[in-house]
Amino acid sequence: MLIVYRRKRKTYKTQLGAMLLLALASTASVIIQCVNQGRALLALWGSEAALCYDLGGAASIMISKIVQDNMKTALIYDYAVLGIYIFSNVLADALLLYRCYIIWEKDLRVVFLPLLGYLCNIVFGILGLTYNTKLVFEFWILAVVENVVLAALIT
Repeated sequence: MLIVYRRKRKTYKTQLGAMLLLALASTASVIIQCVNQGRALLALWGSEAALCYDLGGAASIMISKIVQDNMKTALIYDYAVLGIYIFSNVLADALLLYRCYIIWEKDLRVVFLPLLGYLCNIVFGILGLTYNTKLVFEFWILAVVENVVLAALIT
């Protein structure tokens, strides 16, 4: 990053900003996942300790409610991590598309199909995050195909 910062070109500053955003997004994702796992372990430990004793009807319902609330919170954290992943992937693919565009001397014919895949990937990511989580699988498949194609075009 230091080499990119020392060179005084406009596009390098944009790329540096994108790299910093990717670093921040991945750090936030790791933090959210650690918090989520810690909450899940604490909830599991608490529910197992409570279930070792026969507490009766009302106490068992209360423990069940605590576990359900922790599962809802975990689901919210999972959506946050998924949103960060989609954001990171869209940003990284934009950088790859730009690199491919520059390497192929700004020829739009070469970049057209990867750009179309990129736009479809954005749509799948947004729809998968908001409406139907089953579309996330299509997002991942399209992301892998797009990354392989762009990597092949760049090398």
